[in-house]
Amino acid sequence: RLVKFIQMIKNRLTIIGNGFDLAHGLNTGYGHFLFWYFTEVLEKYSRDFSYEDPLIKIVAEGARIRPVVSSDNLQSISDILTVFERINKKIEYKIPFFRHIVTRIGNVGWVDIEVAYFKSLKSIFNHPSIDSEEKRKSVNRLNAGFRHLTNKLIEYIIRINKELSNQCIPIDNPRLNIRNAFKSDPDSQVLFLNFNYTETLIVNGYSFDNECLFIHGRASDVANSPI
Repeated sequence: RLVKFIQMIKNRLTIIGNGFDLAHGLNTGYGHFLFWYFTEVLEKYSRDFSYEDPLIKIVAEGARIRPVVSSDNLQSISDILTVFERINKKIEYKIPFFRHIVTRIGNVGWVDIEVAYFKSLKSIFNHPSIDSEEKRKSVNRLNAGFRHLTNKLIEYIIRINKELSNQCIPIDNPRLNIRNAFKSDPDSQVLFLNFNYTETLIVNGYSFDNECLFIHGRASDVANSPI
């Protein structure tokens, strides 16, 4: 038992967060993701003069004005929302949850989507003025929106994963060097607890697949999809 304990304390569990991906120049913040989402919304509206999904709805009322804007002029979610305001089109948020995270990203640049979801769920159940049937409908709308947001996130991460080979920090033998940075003994093991959805560790050669645990799931694995 003593030998096993000594071996255990020699091993290293290395936590990888979003700063690791950002250091590789990847746009993996929630703000980046929502900017991509609204850019796609704007493109589809410009083509069809309407847009609707489980999160938002935009319908052309009155004159059908096609937004004319250069992508170079779009630097933030606020820029995209301003485009819709300029052509007198209002975005209807189907669930308060999504309005909250968009507002939060705009104000402070960061949001905990999971916490926002559970707060929205709790507020529905604790609402004193709606009956059980309306609560059920509200929960269904919230869950439908959350599933759609998750599916769009998977789509976004898959796009990033396809670009990973072009986003590598120039390190000779990256797996050996990153392991040596954390190893305390030649016989110790280094494993990674990855809070990211991306495949950066594996694709860029820092880790083998069996050395990395995707604690939040991974976009490339249907059985272990992002949560």
